[in-house]
Amino acid sequence: MTQINNEFPWIVDPGHEYLRVPRQLVINLGIADKISQCSFQSRDRFYAYLEGDCDAHVFYTAFKEKYGEPVFQFPPSLDSQDWRATVEPIVLR
Repeated sequence: MTQINNEFPWIVDPGHEYLRVPRQLVINLGIADKISQCSFQSRDRFYAYLEGDCDAHVFYTAFKEKYGEPVFQFPPSLDSQDWRATVEPIVLR
């Protein structure tokens, strides 16, 4: 059985927060159609940045059901211009 990483960082900037998770994990969990356009993805499409108010909860619920309790990391807050320059609107379909 493949070991799944259960640690995910919150990306926090002055305006909002996002949960960074592997984009493919969102697809594999079957929740891609439940993720709003308020979320982002990295330009290389490796990571999804799930909007903190709704989309992160959808992920949390699905991940917990399939793999158990996820662990959230809280790195220092970021300047929104720094990290947002590396993302684009999310496309999961």
